Amino acid sequence: MASTPAFWRVEKGDIDIALLYGQKETPALQVKALVEESLWVVAPPSARLSHKRPLALAQVAQHPFILPGPPQGLRAMIEHAATEAGVALDVVAETNALSVQKSLVAEGQGWTILPAVCVKQEVERGQLSAAPLIPPGLRRTIVLAAPTTRQATAPVRCVVATLLEQVKMAFDAGHWGVFARWIGR
Repeated sequence: MASTPAFWRVEKGDIDIALLYGQKETPALQVKALVEESLWVVAPPSARLSHKRPLALAQVAQHPFILPGPPQGLRAMIEHAATEAGVALDVVAETNALSVQKSLVAEGQGWTILPAVCVKQEVERGQLSAAPLIPPGLRRTIVLAAPTTRQATAPVRCVVATLLEQVKMAFDAGHWGVFARWIGR
């Protein structure tokens, strides 16, 4: 997984804590896994994708794609999965703006792969259709990261406790739906 600028800033100690995706622990970075979420294929409503009909990546790769630009972590994960599956993706547009990505898909400009939580409301309103990938699918983990190079201060510990509480409350309230799993302790 490609490292992000936030990763580097936490590892250097410039940032006290951050929520990151899929980051592994390093000598300079302590991580706590919180949520494992499913990535779904997202298409225009006319595609009539359904959570009841998972798709193979080879099927999905037959469509043009709208993806985040490299080196964004989600893009790297999707490209790695495509390489592993032996398929090539036809990327017709790149945007790091989630709203633009979803709008282009809704307009029929291409398909994408996103966390189910990111498109839940649009799918419910019929603005997009979505389906999981055939198991094992694609999943990513949201982690809380902190530098190992210094001791957390009392205010930082307070923010961490509040942040953990809020993420857990959002999870328990169903914001991720049934397509995610709480793995925090």
